[in-house]
Amino acid sequence: MLEIDHRIHIAGTGSSVPAHVVSNEDLEGMVRNYRPEDGDARFSDWVDRVSHIRQRRFLHPDHSAGMPAREACLRAIEASGVPPRDIGLFIFATFTTKNIYPGEETMLSEEMGLKGAATFYLTAACAGGIYGLHTALAFLRAGIYRHALVVASEHLSAVVDFGDPITAILFGDGAGAAVLSRRDHEGAGGVVTRCVLGSSYAPGTIMMENMNVAPLGHRRSLDDGDGVREYSRREYLRMEGGPRVLRNAVNIMAETTVRSLGFTPEDLKRGSPELREHLGRLHVIPHQANGRIIDGLRDKLGIPDERMYKTIYHYGNISGASNLITLDYAVRRGNMRRVMDGERVLSIEEDVGPPLRTGDLVAVPTVGAGYRLGCFTFVHEAVGEKVRS
Repeated sequence: MLEIDHRIHIAGTGSSVPAHVVSNEDLEGMVRNYRPEDGDARFSDWVDRVSHIRQRRFLHPDHSAGMPAREACLRAIEASGVPPRDIGLFIFATFTTKNIYPGEETMLSEEMGLKGAATFYLTAACAGGIYGLHTALAFLRAGIYRHALVVASEHLSAVVDFGDPITAILFGDGAGAAVLSRRDHEGAGGVVTRCVLGSSYAPGTIMMENMNVAPLGHRRSLDDGDGVREYSRREYLRMEGGPRVLRNAVNIMAETTVRSLGFTPEDLKRGSPELREHLGRLHVIPHQANGRIIDGLRDKLGIPDERMYKTIYHYGNISGASNLITLDYAVRRGNMRRVMDGERVLSIEEDVGPPLRTGDLVAVPTVGAGYRLGCFTFVHEAVGEKVRS
């Protein structure tokens, strides 16, 4: 039987993606070193085949991850009904911020009216949003705060290496947010007590070197006449592709999902009836790493496609923000679906099926660079119609 803490719940969600749409055809003019593969007549066909992505959103180069973060936070706060002054903790998950200190999270906290809230950056790559939810949950369970705001936001178009096609095609920009609250009574929603975090070291899979500090061996001094010292920097995000990474991502998210339900990977392999009962009603909001990974996870868990939520088709992979963006989409709009004619994609349908309902059991698994892993599992509690958009 699932143990659920009904005193702590997700009180509201929000998300924001830039207005600028970059289709696969648009992206072709930006990507270098692409070599057509057999059967792919066009660049856009190749992108869709290997990732299922049709388009993504890009921020303006001069903008920052703080811009969509602010909008996502305000939407989550509105949905929650919690006054900003009552939010005691603000966690900003990102690795593409332009301002380390005093930090965009400090500026946003002041702008949004989170007077005196504790705030900090959290960096866990694609697992950032889930690590943020777990961290906030720990503070709430300890009784330190009653309300916490978590946002994951990335400006990945600023750090992707467009000379590396397999990486460049995947990523987009945007932000997702959630308010977690602790109440004095039990409610319809709640958080499963076996939520999972962990890591499994795999070097060379997803890398970003020298983002802010040049390590030993990469330093160089420049004197512009004022005695200013600068450092060489290599800031581009790179990742390894191929079947091994896809397989590992599927297995890791499947394992963290079943562990959060109180079972083991062995239970999944042998088809445990108790586990199958839980999976039979589970809604899964996975990290939007790659459409093939999501399909693999769907098949491994035996989850119907309508309960495996996707936004990757139109938003791409937004790293640590993808779970929270897709959660907000599921809360407000439902799901996305590929319309197929055999192997050919005809279109992407948005707003498919009903949004999440009160009482739905929801697992939000992730796998991040190198690898960080986790799953945040909860019982949904629907918010008012005013937030539907």
